[in-house]
Amino acid sequence: MLICRSLLWKRLAAMVTRCLFYVFCRLSLAVLVLTVLQLVVASGSASALEAEQPFSVRGVDNNSTEFEENATASSTGSISTSDGYSSWLRGGNAGPGPKTLMSWNGAETDDHKPNPKLVTDRPHFSEASSLVGLGRVQIETGYSIFSDRSNGIRTITQSFGEPLLRAGVGAEWFEFRLATTALTESVSAAGNSRFAAGVDDIYIGAKLAITEQAGALPEFAIFPQARLPSGSSAFTSDRFLPGVNLAYSWMLNDWIELECNTQFNNRRDDLFHTYTEFIQTANVEYELAEALGGFTEIIAFIPSGSLSALPEYYFHAGLVMFPNDDVQFDMHAGVGLNAPAANLAFTGVGLSWRY
Repeated sequence: MLICRSLLWKRLAAMVTRCLFYVFCRLSLAVLVLTVLQLVVASGSASALEAEQPFSVRGVDNNSTEFEENATASSTGSISTSDGYSSWLRGGNAGPGPKTLMSWNGAETDDHKPNPKLVTDRPHFSEASSLVGLGRVQIETGYSIFSDRSNGIRTITQSFGEPLLRAGVGAEWFEFRLATTALTESVSAAGNSRFAAGVDDIYIGAKLAITEQAGALPEFAIFPQARLPSGSSAFTSDRFLPGVNLAYSWMLNDWIELECNTQFNNRRDDLFHTYTEFIQTANVEYELAEALGGFTEIIAFIPSGSLSALPEYYFHAGLVMFPNDDVQFDMHAGVGLNAPAANLAFTGVGLSWRY
């Protein structure tokens, strides 16, 4: 009787979880469709920017007297800057330029408002819709462990380093991204065990800032991305796997943000078959104190066309701490919500810093 009740509750929980994710995915897709439509309208109705913009130049004349005069930036001129950012990342631009490629129709934005505190793409699985900024370099690192026991088989996977390089290159709205990690996997069953160690495939991508938030309309960014077949034999996919990530977020008030990702990525299953994996996340971030924050998120991995992969759902939460505006420590843990998901997932610690 107890076993039957336990199975009944597990099936009921799985059914409710699937229903919630189904509803959320449909709502997310509706939001994305409305976002794209609004972007098309905004792009079509936006007026052309003037070719020349006035600005102020400060300098020193031959008599060592400081002067200030008006000048004009044009397509044939440029200004050297000394703001402490890496000059080679700027690509010779006269100034930082717009922060986004587009703007919501009628919205006013501050193109030169700096990010006082670094915003990372970790430890939550949901990646931020904001960029590091032109001339800035950000490195995010960490350690994670995944553990699962199913049908008498225990699997432990560990990820060491997890370095992600993020660099603002050429324009405020463009970010270059490069990542990989060292992996170990231990599988044991019925007294037998297998161990593998190596390096994961290289991840390469970019983040393009599309819009800033304007009221109920979200901040929106697009990630073209891919995995290159460069890892160790135990972990490589042996093929080029492209994908795209759509990140959109809303600041609900001064201390709560809703952050969502919708991803479509090519993957390879255990039977060496390539399929499309749909990922949907919903992440709530909150500021607990000036130097302390937290997050809770739900994650859905939904395969399409796979011969062996099954849908997986996770709950994930953690804390972030800021010793200063350019350094972040984090700790986090996750649990699987259905049978195919790992029992323990996305659990670990991390360190990120910004130049």
